[in-house]
Amino acid sequence: AAVARHGAQRVLFENGERLAVEWVDPYAYTELGVHGETHLKAPMPGRVVALLAKIGKWVAKGTPLLILEAMKMEHTITAPGDGVVQDFYFSAGEQVNDGDELVDFAAE
Repeated sequence: AAVARHGAQRVLFENGERLAVEWVDPYAYTELGVHGETHLKAPMPGRVVALLAKIGKWVAKGTPLLILEAMKMEHTITAPGDGVVQDFYFSAGEQVNDGDELVDFAAE
């Protein structure tokens, strides 16, 4: 078998057959992580470890807002832009599912 890489795609060739798959980085930030530009979503199922920002306080783009633990790895949810944390929808220790809204964030 042989594997070729073409951008985000991986193509496997074996015995005259071809199989193409897309590589998805579960930790990469995408616009899909923001819903309506105000609600940040969980990129994967896991457990909220810590809330790092204060509700009602202004934060700069990239400021850590909360830590999510998934598969024994920690993933930090950061501010997508300058703004204010309006609310957290989960407390530390609670389980979340992929796509659950975690933070109500008002961009400025």
